[in-house]
Amino acid sequence: MVTLGEPTLGMMSSPFGSISEEDVIQVLNDFFQNVQGIPCVHCCSNMDWPQLMKSHTQVINFDAYQYADKMALYPKELAAFFEKGGMLAWGIVPVSPEILPSESKEQLVERLEEGIRRLTERGIDQQKLLDRSFVTPCCTTATLSKEQAEQVFHFTQNISGEMRRRYFPEEVSH
Repeated sequence: MVTLGEPTLGMMSSPFGSISEEDVIQVLNDFFQNVQGIPCVHCCSNMDWPQLMKSHTQVINFDAYQYADKMALYPKELAAFFEKGGMLAWGIVPVSPEILPSESKEQLVERLEEGIRRLTERGIDQQKLLDRSFVTPCCTTATLSKEQAEQVFHFTQNISGEMRRRYFPEEVSH
């Protein structure tokens, strides 16, 4: 997987954006044509998700901790993204040193399930959604201390394991 971390994509539809969304997507597509691997875009802000879903990216890694409700606004586009093989990387684990200490695995699993519920209530098939999803931190851990980064990855691993136990028990028992 080749991930393009692009924190400025959210600016495309803001008054501060000076390039059209179509041009940005074309640049992303041009970039991914020269990359071997699974193209992934990480955006840790909100953006025009349907526009990104139309690009050549196969994985959208988004900040689900803050923006799962925004992703749920586009069920039709997300269903089409899944149909062409797309996946969602749910960045459900916060990387803010101020927020991280107040979270627990249980709270983050609940928050993730709420994001999933929002999408299924809007018509996304739950099994397809689960099959096309995985868990990540909401953004890079580069600014965290070693201990904080370890906590983030510990949460990520435990949340992923809990989701597998809840939704894929036959795979966990093997």
